[in-house]
Order: sequence, then C-alpha cells, then structure tokens
Amino acid sequence: MNPIAMHMTFPRPAHWLPLVFLLLLTAPAVGRATVIDRIAAVVGNQAITLSELDEMWGQVQQDPQLAMLLPDREALLSHLIDQRLQLQRARELGVAATPEAVEGALREIMHNNGLTKLSDLEAALAAEGKELKAFRREIQDQMTLGRVTQREVRARVQLSDAEVRQFYDAHTDAFSPPPTMRLRQIQVIFAGLSADDREAARLQMETLSREITGTDAFLAAEERLAGTPGISAGEIGTFSLGDLRPELAAAVHRLEAGQVSELVSLPAGIALFLAQEVSRNPPAPFEAIADTVRELGTREAVARRTDEWMAGLRREAHIVIQPLDSQVEAVPVSVTP
Repeated sequence: MNPIAMHMTFPRPAHWLPLVFLLLLTAPAVGRATVIDRIAAVVGNQAITLSELDEMWGQVQQDPQLAMLLPDREALLSHLIDQRLQLQRARELGVAATPEAVEGALREIMHNNGLTKLSDLEAALAAEGKELKAFRREIQDQMTLGRVTQREVRARVQLSDAEVRQFYDAHTDAFSPPPTMRLRQIQVIFAGLSADDREAARLQMETLSREITGTDAFLAAEERLAGTPGISAGEIGTFSLGDLRPELAAAVHRLEAGQVSELVSLPAGIALFLAQEVSRNPPAPFEAIADTVRELGTREAVARRTDEWMAGLRREAHIVIQPLDSQVEAVPVSVTP
C-alpha cells in the first residue's frame, strides 16, 4: 500500500473479527444435544446459552485486542447473534466449506504453530479444553462465514472509476503526507506531586485553557509561568504529525497556525499546545495512487454493505434477547447446531 495512505482507517464491524480471534469464540457445547441452562438469546431455532456467553466472555477478557473490539458482554452477544445469522444464511444458500478445504486449513494451522503430527495438535487442544472434532467444526464454520460473506457482500461491491475518483475527492486529507507543525507547550509535570497537588494543577490548567485564545495569550502565559517548579513552557520543536505520540497527534492534527489545543493528558502530566506554524502538504496525485484509492474505497463500501446485509438478516430473523442480568429459571435448551 502507498505509504501516503497508510494512516487511513475505517471502522470495522464486530462481525469482521479476524479468523484467529473467531476461533476462540465458537460454541463450547458442540457435540452436546441438550443442557440445563439459561437462555441469553434465541436466533431462529437456535439458542445461545448464558454459560456459553460467559465462557466466551472470559476468553475475550484475556485478549486485549478482543477486549477492544468487544468491550462488554452485550457487544459479545450481538456478535454471536450475527455469527448465527450468517451461518443460517449460509445453510439456506447451500454454502459450506468442503472437507478438503477444512483439512487444508487444519494443516496450515499446524504448520504455523510448528506442529508436525495430528497427535501434537490434539494434545495442544486438550490443554485448552477442546477436542479435535469440535475444532474441525470451528474451522468449517469460520470458512463457511468467509464464503457466505464473499458471496453476499464482497462479490457485490464493484466500484466504478467515477466512484473511486469521488472517494478520493472526499478523502484528500487521508492521501496527503502528514502536516508539519511548529509546536509550543505549557505542561505540568506530575512527577513528585501529591494527589491533591495534581488535582490543583489540573484545575489551574483547565482555567488556563479557557483563558488562552491564541498565540499572544499563549506566549503571555508562557512568560508568566517561566521558572515555575513543575512546569515546562516554551517551544518544543517542529514535527511531522506522523512522528508525534498518538494522543498528542490526535489533539493537534486539526489545528491551524495560531490555534491552541484542548487540554491533553500525557504520561508525564497534562499540557496545552500551540500550533505556532503549520505546513500542510497537497494530496498525492490521483493517478499515482489510484490502486490504493480503489482498495480503500472498496474496503469502506464493503463495510457499509456488510452493515446493510446484517441489518437485513436481523430484520428477517426471529431473535429474542434476554436481559443478561435477569433471573430467569434454568430450562432445558437445545444447543445442537
């Protein structure tokens, strides 16, 4: 991908979780016919049980990347509902991963994990409380999900040349090299301060933030605070936006020359920043990055189409969701796929 557009990202729906993550989030009850459990949700003729949800929630909390994508049990339940809907749609269409494809994926997983014998994989799965038969089913489900989304979503997204150009015109900032900024700061350093002193410093900086309206006021505040213990004030240099810490870049990236940032929390303390000078670069010519533009435009279109597809599946499906904190009595529920 062209480095100019590397900083461009789009929101990813939860049902786009990568395969390696999804393999952690499949039903542990595969192979059981009936259990006594509470129902978290009913999707068509299938139940998602509370114990299933809780077990998966424990797995999510152990993985920081999953925890960001699925911040609470409600988000996890919504994701599982989407998975069930997609698999049900795949069955309606007769879309499924072949046994040969599943075995190929299984061999690739073994190779990537340095396993040469099936017995080694079985031992590794056993250590995680899984059986090989259930793991094969998980792989089949994930491959089936990929095939049905390819058929229902990705294969239907074909951007015309005009649409690619429209996408470029609407996102020129994303195709421009990061701007260069000459920055000044007023920062309170928290090291050595008590909790009460930190809170007092925060309140003082909040007041300062409201009072400073531009370059002259910022420079005056710098001069007034010069030499104050625990305060760093003055020019910090000229930087490309891409070289700044993420929290600082997020605070200053929209500033024009003479504008002051909101109060920024940093590892060392809290600060205000003045963009004394800003040099913005023109976007790369469309012709030079047309392939990258098409790729990113297609990605956005696929995300939009996926959301529309899932909304349609939800509208047409029979879905019953129980409050997760309800005290419904345990009942027999079928969890057979």
